[in-house]
Parts: sequence; structure tokens; C-alpha cells
Amino acid sequence: MARYLAEQKLKKNVYGLFLVAAPFVADTRADLPTDWMLPESLNGVDEQVPRITFYHSTDDPVVPYGHVEAYHRLLPSATVRTFKDRGHFNQSTFPELVEDIKKCHTA
Repeated sequence: MARYLAEQKLKKNVYGLFLVAAPFVADTRADLPTDWMLPESLNGVDEQVPRITFYHSTDDPVVPYGHVEAYHRLLPSATVRTFKDRGHFNQSTFPELVEDIKKCHTA
């Protein structure tokens, strides 16, 4: 989604972007599909979306915590919600995400 928003100008307003354990792929040598590769700049994202929130756990065994730090360097106005015990967020409920979406909808 971050790549799409960086490369495309949307015709509709986007009120929030919520990324959970998002991989930051900026290297073609990464062991991930090349269509996940991010552009050099993510300026189009924060220009189109007023509220960006990342959710990442320091114990994620799939996407290392450094990925969210890389995103935050390019999107410094984004909020990063850090957890210590959520792994890769394979859980049946995610009340923090639900609450943030509700806040965004009413803001």
C-alpha cells in the first residue's frame, strides 16, 4: 500500500493508513517479490494521507523491527506503535488497531 500511495495520485481522500508488521523492501536482493520494492521516496504517501500508523513488535520473527525504523525515517510524521510480545500479530483480536481506526473515522 505504501508503494501504491507513493506512486499514484488518488482521486478520493484517504483518512488513515494502518500498516501492521510491514516489510520495508528497498533492496532488489531481498528474498521477497520485486513488486514489494519501495520507491526511493515515499513523499506521495504523507501528502495524501494525514494519519499514518505503523504497528510492529520487537519480537516479530518474520519482519525485523528495523523495517519499521526504516519506514519512520522516510515518514517521520507517522506514528509508530511498538509492542514487545505480539510476534507477527497472528492474533484473533487487535483492539489497538480497531480503536485507532475508529478514532480516524471520527476525526
